[in-house]
Amino acid sequence: MGRVSPEVEAVATELAGRLALQRPLVFIDLETTGTKAQTDHIVEIAVLKVSPAGPADLVARLVNPLMPILPEATTVHGITDEDVSAQPEFRRIARGLAAYLEGCDLAGFNVARFDLRILQEEFRRVGVPFSIEDRRVVDGMAVFFQREPRDLSAAMRFYRGKELEGAHGAGADVVASMEVLPGQLDRYHDLATNLEELDRIAAPRRPEPDWLDMDGKLAWVESDACINFGRHKGARLTDLAATNADYLDRILHGDFSDEVKSVVTKVRAGIAVDR
Repeated sequence: MGRVSPEVEAVATELAGRLALQRPLVFIDLETTGTKAQTDHIVEIAVLKVSPAGPADLVARLVNPLMPILPEATTVHGITDEDVSAQPEFRRIARGLAAYLEGCDLAGFNVARFDLRILQEEFRRVGVPFSIEDRRVVDGMAVFFQREPRDLSAAMRFYRGKELEGAHGAGADVVASMEVLPGQLDRYHDLATNLEELDRIAAPRRPEPDWLDMDGKLAWVESDACINFGRHKGARLTDLAATNADYLDRILHGDFSDEVKSVVTKVRAGIAVDR
């Protein structure tokens, strides 16, 4: 476990008190091989745990994604294939990470739309259970975009009055994402100081409850699994399997998540998909 500076500890203690935390709130930041949740992988992960009482805890480590890092991604975060070649694969840290996050609410900057989607995909690939159900999610970016739509560096300048040093490194970004939130509480006196209300701000950026997958390509219509995009939107998968199997085959060979392909494969094989 990692110690934090006295300055970061002071912010964490202040935040725990102002939000009246009942259980730990973990800030998460990921650096990845690219931006697609269904195909890209984590190259660096940082988690900053703010507890209701007790010291804050920061853990950051590189991860071998077992795939090349896109050059444009390296341009952003500075991590190269060589940097991660000797690091552990996600499957080696997955169970420990899941245990670390057990019983915690989650937070970060753009965490609802990006970090949690990729993290859930990584856990799913290695078969380690992890769910955001029954967790509250606080997304500083959702608050920021609601009030002052900019990026994390601008948020630090605006809410904390200082520059973000080491931007796009997971360690620096996860600390900044925590520091932004008390600055938002200072500026917006009508902003909720309980996680239930803050969770509602992030809710529009989270997957819809009727989606079968993180990207919303498939959705439930009552008890039927249906296509949720394109010209076949609303069509039941079972109907398509009977009348337009080629379309489902194109999905199986296309740029869709393993989650989508798993459901389509079951339907093509005549296996019922229950809600």
